Amino acid sequence: MTVTDFEHIQAMRAAAAAGATNASTEHVQVVRAASVGEVTHPGSTEKLMHYWAEGEGAAKIGWGTPGSFRRCQVELGRHVRSDMVDGLCANLYHRATGTWPGRHDGGHK
Repeated sequence: MTVTDFEHIQAMRAAAAAGATNASTEHVQVVRAASVGEVTHPGSTEKLMHYWAEGEGAAKIGWGTPGSFRRCQVELGRHVRSDMVDGLCANLYHRATGTWPGRHDGGHK
């Protein structure tokens, strides 16, 4: 996603939050898809997921050690919308460790 794309999406989100009613359904769908990332830019999203689950970002988080989920929330909270960070961290935790965070039964369910 280019800076221009990002700025456009941010402007559309701000307009929607302000109650703008002139946004087309297509624009709303584009904004939602861009929030997910993997729909619009699967390669870039995979690189980021790899960075945080297995790469240099994973070293910052220390997956599977006490406090790793909270460290993820703090680190990624600087880059990701607050309503998305918990789910993203849960998915990264699962990818990095093979278990879901907070599960004491092995976390494979």
